[in-house]
Amino acid sequence: MNWSNNLEKLKLFIETKNILPMWETNRELKIFIKKNFQNKFGKDIQNLWNIFTNDEKYVHFFTLNIEEYKENINKLTEFVLKNKRKPKFKTAQTNKEEFILLKFWRQFKNRNTYLYHTNNGNDVQELYINFLKNPEINIYYIRDFKLWNSKLEKLKDYLKNNDYELPESGKIINWFKYQKKYCYKDNIIYGDEIINLWNDFLINFYLN
Repeated sequence: MNWSNNLEKLKLFIETKNILPMWETNRELKIFIKKNFQNKFGKDIQNLWNIFTNDEKYVHFFTLNIEEYKENINKLTEFVLKNKRKPKFKTAQTNKEEFILLKFWRQFKNRNTYLYHTNNGNDVQELYINFLKNPEINIYYIRDFKLWNSKLEKLKDYLKNNDYELPESGKIINWFKYQKKYCYKDNIIYGDEIINLWNDFLINFYLN
């Protein structure tokens, strides 16, 4: 199926459902959107894509509300400074305010969503980086190297003892999936030392 046909399918999806496709609702169109934001189709197609995503009929689907993000960041900052910790899942289960902040943080840190699916993803990424650069904040979010490394060693031991096969469920596979999703270059939460160890693990240990 060619690019133009995919674009028409995307327009129809948006006009019918009044929302962008998600991975669960239409994986094909979600991949199509991502590839366009990654400039996978060449300069001419990129120009057409920019026209489409800035069309007054569709632009609000591809533009994040920066002011709303700033408000949520301020609320999250106030919570962390007041409570001397970041929102926790167990506490959030019984605290509506904390649940909302935790939900926002999980969305906020997923930078690929901003960069590959929106017109102004770089603006949100900048907000994310500035939030974590705050020395009063980042102490609660930056990964503890010793703790992280001990979990990596547990993962290695498990793989060695189980023919290098990951478990189907449990803490080990959940931790592994989480690192694969968030432990990447330039993620301030992890830092270069952890990221280098993770990449070395994938290349020289797990993938072999």
